Formats: sequence, structure tokens, C-alpha cells
Amino acid sequence: MKILASRLFWGMLLIAGGLIFLSQNLLNFELSDVFWGSAMGIVGLAFLSLVIGDRRKWWALIPGLILLVLAVVTLFPSLIGMWTDTLLLGGIGLAFWVVYLLNLRNWWAIIPGGVLVTLAVVTALPDFGVLSRAIFFFGLGITFTLVGVLPNGQGRMSWAFIAALILMLVGLLTLGFVVEIIKYLGPLALIMLGLWLILRSLRR
Repeated sequence: MKILASRLFWGMLLIAGGLIFLSQNLLNFELSDVFWGSAMGIVGLAFLSLVIGDRRKWWALIPGLILLVLAVVTLFPSLIGMWTDTLLLGGIGLAFWVVYLLNLRNWWAIIPGGVLVTLAVVTALPDFGVLSRAIFFFGLGITFTLVGVLPNGQGRMSWAFIAALILMLVGLLTLGFVVEIIKYLGPLALIMLGLWLILRSLRR
């Protein structure tokens, strides 16, 4: 926290920004992205240094990793190209996963971490229409399954399996051919159940 609260740190950062913008205006250099990217990277590292010094300050991981991802996107736009959204979502999701791994009691971080990583996967894939929506719901279902399976220091969370089952069913229902199959499997299941009950009653 000393770095972030240091007047010297912020003073030097502001002077560097002023010099860059002045050079840009006087010499027509396009350096604003360099400044903002570098500034976000420096502040992000400052936040991460808080966690390295004291693991109880796990909250600093979230702004730290987010700022580092934003710095990479700002400094290297041509290198990242079309993967900008994927990198942003995945990087923010990774921040929440690290928060969970540092302290298993922060089980809640699994949910935003899983949701954001799922969105990163969906944006990385081509647009498959209905299949993309199904992948999204399956990803959410896997996220809640992990909430129920992974250690959390607070006991078993059975409610997460219910949420996972509902989300995966929604994912299946978004697939049109699954709905068509259910139209036939549903009545067949009722017929089989009825026959089973009749056979049991006859045996008695």
C-alpha cells in the first residue's frame, strides 16, 4: 500500500504523462497509448506487490491483474488483434481464480471466474449460433459443478449441483435436435414405465 499511497510515485507518473502528451502535441508523436499502457502496467504491478507482501490483501489481485491485462491490450493492439475480447475476459476471469486459489474460503470467486472464462471461450470460437449459446450454458453448468466439487473450507454446497443441472438442461434445450429427440423419448419413457408397473402388479 505504501507504493500506491506514495506522493513521489504519483508525482513521477503525472510528470511522465505530462511530458509524453507535451511531446505528442509539439512533435506529433502518437505516444498516448504507450503512456496509458505503461501507467496501467505500473499500477497493476503495484497492486500485485501488496499481495506478495501480505496474502491477506488478496483483493489487490483483482485490480492488479485487470490493469495488467488492459496494459497488454493497450500496448500491443496489433499483436493481439481479434483476440482482444478473449484476452480481456480471460484475464479478468483468471484474477478471480487466483483469488480462490490463494484462499479456498473465497469460493464465491469461482462463479465470476468461471463465467468470465466461459465468455472468453465463446468469444474465441466462431459464431455457431445455437451451439454457441449451448456452450455458454454448459460452461455455466460446469462452473457451478466446480463450486460443489472444489474445497471451500465451509462444507459441501449441494445447492450448486441443482444450479448446474438446470443450466445444463437449458444448454441442451437450446439445441433444436435435442428437443426433437425429447418429443419421442418422453412418450416412450412413459410407455416403458407403464409396462413396468403392469408387469410388477401381475407378478404379485
